Amino acid sequence: MPAVPIVSIVIPVFNRENLLVETLESLRFQTFEQWEALVVDDRSSDNSLRVAENHAREDERIRVWPREGETANGNVCRNQGLGRAKGKYVIFLDSDDLLSESCLEERTATMEEHPYLDFAVFGCIGFSKVMGDSEKRFGAGSHEDDLERLLRLDWAWQTGAAMWRRTSLGRVGPWLESLKARQDWEFSVRSLLMGLSYKRFDNLGFHYFRVTGNRLSDSHSQSFYVEQTLLGLEHLLTLPTDQVETRMPKAKDALIGVARGSLSSGRASRTLFPLIKQSRMFVAKGMLTNPGWGHFAFWCILLSVVPLAREIRSKIRVAVRNIRMKTS
Repeated sequence: MPAVPIVSIVIPVFNRENLLVETLESLRFQTFEQWEALVVDDRSSDNSLRVAENHAREDERIRVWPREGETANGNVCRNQGLGRAKGKYVIFLDSDDLLSESCLEERTATMEEHPYLDFAVFGCIGFSKVMGDSEKRFGAGSHEDDLERLLRLDWAWQTGAAMWRRTSLGRVGPWLESLKARQDWEFSVRSLLMGLSYKRFDNLGFHYFRVTGNRLSDSHSQSFYVEQTLLGLEHLLTLPTDQVETRMPKAKDALIGVARGSLSSGRASRTLFPLIKQSRMFVAKGMLTNPGWGHFAFWCILLSVVPLAREIRSKIRVAVRNIRMKTS
């Protein structure tokens, strides 16, 4: 019988038969041994499931199963993996990323030393082919507020850089299964809007993020991300929490106006200056404690000058219409 796991690593996988081997081996070389890996295969068309099952036969800490149900995406797999997790702490790891050998040991010790934290953010370094072939840091802390960074789409941390207290994840809720992209962005923003307590430890527990190669997001167009980001925003604007309702009501109206204006006008200047004036007014009056929503809307405006296909523009209009209906 394996020891009761303290850390659960949830790994969604789709057509990563070659890269998945490296990911699982980075777990098996950990100096900390009380972990479990929950590999959920999203009905891969290659040998990813077989690769994972072979590792599971060699190491009983690895548990593998195909995704259940008809809906296919990484968030569905993450939710199903989390539902079977037994550990006190949880890491959501992409199937092509790696962990340093001492990662779980350092992260677990840090979380034990800070029992008040709902989650913690640790170091993240990019790599291309082998761990250590780059020194580029991702999401390192700065003087800016992390929520503000996220809302203007500056990734404050990569998915695998966070370790979550499993009991705290219930306050965040499940990963949004309707999103096809920006899933980690929406989940991170939601965790901060829900008031989870966290701290950064950028020089411990390193996660290695693959920056080239077969990442699933490589094939999508910019307009696709506009659509998905707005759909994620729609969900964030309807969170039923006192904190969100007190800090965002005026921001909702501003973003709706900006989104509508960006659809009907090809000139960013028509909506840029009113937005800046409005977001500053919200901060001055205490209606919006973080101007990050203004930065996010500004990003939407900049992208509005990029020609969008009629179908994508129509989908964005539907997203905006849904926001209006839910916030009226």
